[in-house]
Amino acid sequence: MRYNKLIAFFALCSLFFTACNKGHYDLSNVNGVHTQGEMLLPIASGNYTMVDLMERFQMDSLIDYDPEGNMSYNLLFEQMGLVEGSELLKFKDLTVNETHSFVNPAPGIVLPAPIDTTFSFTQTIHFESEHIGVRSATMESGRFQLDVTSDVVDVRKITVRTPDIKDKEGNDFYFVYFPGTGLSTFDLSGMSYQTAESNRLNLNFEVQIKVEELPMSDFVFDVSLVGTDFVIEEMSGYVSTYSKRNQLDTIFNVFPDKLSGMIGVENVLVTLSERNTFGIGAEIVVDTAQISGDGIEPFDLISPLPLEFEAVPSPIFTQVFQQYLDSRLNAHAGHAYISSDLILNPEGNQDLVMVNDESAIDLRVHAHVPFEFNVDDIHYIDTVNLRLSELESPEWIKKMTLELTFVSTIPFNLNGNFMMYDSEHDVVTYTLLDDATLIASSYDGQPTTTQVTIEITDEDLIQHNIFASDRIILDFDLGTESHDVVLNASQYLNFTLKSKVQYGGVIELNKN
Repeated sequence: MRYNKLIAFFALCSLFFTACNKGHYDLSNVNGVHTQGEMLLPIASGNYTMVDLMERFQMDSLIDYDPEGNMSYNLLFEQMGLVEGSELLKFKDLTVNETHSFVNPAPGIVLPAPIDTTFSFTQTIHFESEHIGVRSATMESGRFQLDVTSDVVDVRKITVRTPDIKDKEGNDFYFVYFPGTGLSTFDLSGMSYQTAESNRLNLNFEVQIKVEELPMSDFVFDVSLVGTDFVIEEMSGYVSTYSKRNQLDTIFNVFPDKLSGMIGVENVLVTLSERNTFGIGAEIVVDTAQISGDGIEPFDLISPLPLEFEAVPSPIFTQVFQQYLDSRLNAHAGHAYISSDLILNPEGNQDLVMVNDESAIDLRVHAHVPFEFNVDDIHYIDTVNLRLSELESPEWIKKMTLELTFVSTIPFNLNGNFMMYDSEHDVVTYTLLDDATLIASSYDGQPTTTQVTIEITDEDLIQHNIFASDRIILDFDLGTESHDVVLNASQYLNFTLKSKVQYGGVIELNKN
């Protein structure tokens, strides 16, 4: 027989909302009972602090405690990368088609034998960018496609050199190109770029040719260059004024999904901070910073708006604004919307600066919410899975009475319903508690005691088909009766659970 499972089941159902599934069931000294008797067993007890309850709601990582144990909740809204270095550190793709010609000093001459000769010229590349002027840089990527043609000469080999690009060992870049192979590509990834004039690159060409007849009046070389994917990892140079519009539109949760309702909060400390790792001055104008949601009239986190401030270069967050406010929050979820304009280098300074692809300007809004609140109507609903079908010989049960005693210094009431539920047929089979007070609030720090009794007869068990239930619905309301309350880590909830059973027949209790 597994009659002990019924006792464990009701203990779990009655106390689940405070995580009392950790309670202890001690039946080791009971071997069996005879018909027409009565048995009273203390089957569970527990002690829970407010800290334990926060762990139950998986909020412990969001809670702070001051030296007196007073609790506060932290909401954090971040706009990381209002502007990022990677947005600026790019050159546009480019195409160069240019002709280089040299006068033939002796047109029409036929040489006695073919000769090799070399022509040298420089092709200047101007990189285009709306926002940066680069004097030196480390290239993350960049490539050129090259083709050189001539209608009147036999081009054997072309060597491209430049002192503006150096490899990782500090050597000048060079590239050898054989025109007979068609288009060829050379890559700048990982190389260093340095120039005396911003955004300029000089490519020096050495064109080796073989000639025998010289009928032409000029030696002509057509250079075709296509440059793509120019991305800079780090640069020293100039940054022009750059503006950008930013928005943060997000849903946040205050408590777990199983809670709903409204909470009035007081003395919320709102702090606005910025971090600027560009090394360039910036200006931020916040024109909207608002909380809204179901049942919440939209309210401003910052007042007055717009708020304009300087984003001072700093590797850490710097506070730029702080303000207290009172408000209301939806216990389940809220909607945060923040919008701002950012202007990088608003003065248009032409100072030489260092910028890398990880440079950024970040904005952070932190709301420190003390647990000083007034609960209008917080609702909690949950379910617990059951396995009553495993019980044997339920007909021996005449009546079971569960006696729960709560001792609490927590400053809110807990009223609720316990309903047994058959999920297969989507029906509530039995109501264990109907609008019962489980916990009476303590507003003065003194313990309050609440006793709850649940009686279940054999007629209830069979008539309502309780053993078809596979879940129990926990449905609670929390309130503070218009009191402003403060939560503290020292507040606690203690409980005991006793079970009184009337039975018929002989019942053996399975100790395992």
